[in-house]
Amino acid sequence: MTTDRALPWYVFGVFVVLTLLATSYVWRSTRAADRARFDNAVQTTGDAIAARLDTYINLLNATRGLVASDPALSRKRLRDYIRSHEVQERYPGIQGIGLSLEGFKDFRVWPESGVIPSPLSTNPVRREAMERARDTGEPAASGHVTLVQEIDPAKQAGFLIYTPVYATGFAPRTLAERRQTIIGFIYAPFRAADLLDNIFVSQARPELGFQITDAGKTLFRTPELPPDPRWTSRGRLKVAGRQWDVMWISRREGRGPAVMLAGATLLGGLIIASLLFSLLRVQLQARAQAEQTAERLAASEAALQRANQAKDDFLATLSHELRTPMTSIMGWAQMLADGTLDPETSRTGIEAIGKSSKVQAQLIDDLLDVSRITAGKMRIEHQPLEIGSVVDAAVETVRPSAAAKGVTVTANTDTNASVNGDAHRLQQVVWNLLTNALKFTPEGGEVWVSAEVEEREVVIEVRDTGQGIDPEFMPHLFERFRQADSSSTRSHMGLGLGLAIVRHLVELHGGTIAAESRGAGKGSTFRVRLPLHETVRPRTRHHTPTNLSMDLHGVRVLVVDDEDEVRRYVVTALRSAGVDVRDAASARDALDELEEWPADVVLSDLAMPHADGFDLLHWIRNASQPRISRVPVVALTAFAMPEDRERVREAGFQGFLAKPVDPARLRAAVAKAARSVGTVNA
Repeated sequence: MTTDRALPWYVFGVFVVLTLLATSYVWRSTRAADRARFDNAVQTTGDAIAARLDTYINLLNATRGLVASDPALSRKRLRDYIRSHEVQERYPGIQGIGLSLEGFKDFRVWPESGVIPSPLSTNPVRREAMERARDTGEPAASGHVTLVQEIDPAKQAGFLIYTPVYATGFAPRTLAERRQTIIGFIYAPFRAADLLDNIFVSQARPELGFQITDAGKTLFRTPELPPDPRWTSRGRLKVAGRQWDVMWISRREGRGPAVMLAGATLLGGLIIASLLFSLLRVQLQARAQAEQTAERLAASEAALQRANQAKDDFLATLSHELRTPMTSIMGWAQMLADGTLDPETSRTGIEAIGKSSKVQAQLIDDLLDVSRITAGKMRIEHQPLEIGSVVDAAVETVRPSAAAKGVTVTANTDTNASVNGDAHRLQQVVWNLLTNALKFTPEGGEVWVSAEVEEREVVIEVRDTGQGIDPEFMPHLFERFRQADSSSTRSHMGLGLGLAIVRHLVELHGGTIAAESRGAGKGSTFRVRLPLHETVRPRTRHHTPTNLSMDLHGVRVLVVDDEDEVRRYVVTALRSAGVDVRDAASARDALDELEEWPADVVLSDLAMPHADGFDLLHWIRNASQPRISRVPVVALTAFAMPEDRERVREAGFQGFLAKPVDPARLRAAVAKAARSVGTVNA
């Protein structure tokens, strides 16, 4: 009955969570639709500007064709041709079309605008455009200029487009021929504001405005744009051989309709959750009355209660196991932030935060493994490996914990046998068994681990002198979420997932696992049996130091992550090791930084707005400068599934780090990447 009374609250809680998820979805989808509308406006407006400029260039090309077809063309005929097109009326922004030919000391622009100085004057901006048009045979736009025709006191920014005219009537094939046969130019001066200000003439309420700059100089900015636009975007336009930088700016301010829709979704969801809560309570009360008169439903009710109790026990255990390390982390972090602790206590707090973080990370890893197992997505990478090395690695990992508890760990792995399996997952198997043994072995106890060959199998045995296993619990030993003692007074914490994960991993390797115990207080023994792959040459026994000496002083590392706190942590961790670090909050910013600063290694997040880590890698590998295209890139990401690691490897990253990552692994990854290009000596 207690569970029944709690069930409406549980359902209410579930629907509240679903409502929050729906509210989040509405918020994100509304914002996404608004962004898509903005992006569509950006595309439409950019296309309109490009189309207008293409039309003007085509007009210049047509005029060039007229001049090229008739070398004896008179000024009057050319003037009449230009006037027939009603240039200033039909082509906003253009000030006319001009002609310059050899032998002319000056030239004119039609419609009449007076005599213009020679285009091959000392003005470097105009001269550069004309020389580029002459050498390429294509129309060429100049940079920012103030037009000679400009009479407005508030002078508009302007530019010119030149189209070359050759004596041959067409552009010769070689540069030398083009320079030799050039006879002049068809060109047009443009006022940027007149050209671009009426681009929205067909829109009653334009979605956006924009600012266009050329080489850092502003050509045009839409007037009366909001100070706090909802969206902005950067892009580039190619105009007759030049590149304009465009800042697209939304005319809308604030967060828009997303707040209203999300609020309505939240309110509606809470109302529905309340109605379901009331309805469920009534139904449960009616069911309870019916069950009192139906004896055959008693067993079903008991089973349902047991299932619900198991669920409640797991949720309570999960809450406890997550809250316990979080309490330590939050408490010590607050006291450290207050700055009132003495140095010794501060060191204690930092150690506690580190231990609690590792505990929580392990809990999350176990839950993810169980999720993969349940979904059938647990994958292992088979390859021949030496089983003794795998066991040794796991033993070295637990030795500090064993020493701290006063438990002796003895390893006998002098075998050259190998199995076909995944080194990481098999080390996880041995580590779980050793950790389990240490957990239930008191101070002064012993743990033995061995690896040996029996017939065609490799047998890994972990034995301890701990508290042993209750015979009644033995059938449930490898079940998920099952613990011999799940009460609130239990002396050993955990979710009851480790042995279930071990069994599944062993079975994925084609092996078996079994446990035995002679009873309480008499220890326990676990045996893992794996198919023998082959016998390899005797291995050289050595231990790699856990703290490698890595001189990272002077190594230049660029850290790319859109999360400010993560970026600060990584920068601090590397800088404390002598690394020369710079950071960027986006892939675009990172590419700009690389063009100015020669990084030795790039550490990049994968999931970032606008352009992700894969985009950044593509840009780096396709950079024109070898020092950029060859820089090693290491992925630093919260996507830690095996398929994520495989995708990163196939993309061409030089390393993979799954968040959370400790400073030592971070520095080791940087050292390895830097060593690959000779920045750090091996």
